[in-house]
Amino acid sequence: MSQIVYKLGGTSQCKKGYDRLINILKEKQDCTIFIVLSAVSGVTNNLVKFTETKDISYIEKAIHLNQLLLKDLDIEHMYIYYLYKELRDKANEFIKSFNISDIYIKSEIIGYGEILSSDIFEMYLTLQELPKKQKLYNSHKLLNSYDYIFSKKEIYQCNSNVEFFASENLNELCYSDRHNIFIMQGFIASTPSLKKVLLGRGGSDTTGSLVASSINADYYEVWTDVDGIYTCDPRIFTEAQLVKNIDYELVQELSAMGAKVMHPLSIKPCTDSNIPIYVKNTFNELSEGTCITTTADIRRDDIFYAIQKSQTVFKIKSLDMWNSYGFITDIFRCFSENRIDVNIVTTSQFSISTTTSETNKYKLLEIQDYLREKYEVEMIQECTIFSIVTKNIKDIFHKFNFKNINAEIIHISDNNMTLNIVLKEFSADLIKTIYIL
Repeated sequence: MSQIVYKLGGTSQCKKGYDRLINILKEKQDCTIFIVLSAVSGVTNNLVKFTETKDISYIEKAIHLNQLLLKDLDIEHMYIYYLYKELRDKANEFIKSFNISDIYIKSEIIGYGEILSSDIFEMYLTLQELPKKQKLYNSHKLLNSYDYIFSKKEIYQCNSNVEFFASENLNELCYSDRHNIFIMQGFIASTPSLKKVLLGRGGSDTTGSLVASSINADYYEVWTDVDGIYTCDPRIFTEAQLVKNIDYELVQELSAMGAKVMHPLSIKPCTDSNIPIYVKNTFNELSEGTCITTTADIRRDDIFYAIQKSQTVFKIKSLDMWNSYGFITDIFRCFSENRIDVNIVTTSQFSISTTTSETNKYKLLEIQDYLREKYEVEMIQECTIFSIVTKNIKDIFHKFNFKNINAEIIHISDNNMTLNIVLKEFSADLIKTIYIL
């Protein structure tokens, strides 16, 4: 029996997305299918804002977005009101609490988005009929991801790099359970001590990938609102072309460099198990999408582009750096202690330049003042990292013209796949400007 995993993103939580998936379920009654659902688009952002502000209006906004989905589906069910009440009660408990740093309460509140969407989809699925008058609810089962997705060790902060895994019990369901359709929540998980936590942004992609790897799926489909993976962002660059096939390594590099394809961590489980990933458009059934595999026919001169906006550059200089030791540790300890991420790093005998995606201006000013006590520091805000990604960047380096580019940093990645150009002034015509035809 074939085993397939479908993951529906936030924009796919709608009648059109659900109906399309249900039609597929009717065609694949001889398959074991796992469905992983994100929160309705906009819900997670509102829940995060509530945990940051304790403003109950954000809870009501999140509930309203789910109400709109119910209206779109034309269904009503009392259980969903129980979930709303549960969320409101948890929110009120959080408002009264003095321990606002408790990540487990925050995680549980933020994770309600996926709880709500999976329950709504299960309700809608229950109302649909299969051929021969069979009911879909006879063949589907709603699972709780807290029981199946786990962190490999305890988590003590909201944004953690801890690895996650899917319980072997998922694979056992494929053979021992009478159901063949399993509905799960993305994004949410448990620690080894069963505390409720989150996988981080893009976590639903990772959930689906973990599930696919755990059950050794034939393939994993990610449904979103674009036709697949492009050579660059079609909303910014007119040169964008849809890619039918691409390999895991390139997608992971593109994702890490800012391409909004899939979360970088979501690629690895399928890579390790050699499970194909398909990225498809929920709203365009005619598009074949993009297939991500280990055997994609990518030429060494195929070029992809990604951008990361709202970046800050720190240029740190001192003559004392020459033939000295400990200064790199001193500088980056400062970033670490202030919980400021570091992306690109370049060095010379007397200087270090680095970029960060941190947007809190007060944290940036604080670290700038601290560094200025020992070094000459220039902080340049609102920069853009323009990344050129390919299988071997050095092979095509001669094709680029840097004469008309006023770059703050030019950097080649250690894996020889990415050329990063950090710019204060960014233009969508950059590809035409830099690339020599």
